[in-house]
Amino acid sequence: MRTRDLVKQEKMFSIIDYWKSGVKSKLEICKENNLSLTKFKYWHKIYSGIGQVRKLEPIESSFTKLPSEFISNEKRVEIEYPNGVKVKADTHDIETLRTLIKLIY
Repeated sequence: MRTRDLVKQEKMFSIIDYWKSGVKSKLEICKENNLSLTKFKYWHKIYSGIGQVRKLEPIESSFTKLPSEFISNEKRVEIEYPNGVKVKADTHDIETLRTLIKLIY
């Protein structure tokens, strides 16, 4: 971060610290410091996020593991798009499949 940005960050954080002391309301502090309420909320969000380590929660997968009887050693892949178009490819190349799947979105 550049020095000028650090100076601005320190100034904004000191304003937020002053607000947290409870002496004045957000609106009063914004008026005194010629800040919009939106800009104050932006800096408060940054202030609140610094120094916090966010714990990542495991994401539940929406994929269903297929039983072995559905798994084939064939190299043919068939993709059916929501509009009914079917694409058959004789490959398991991950980049080719990725490109075909991205066509959906």
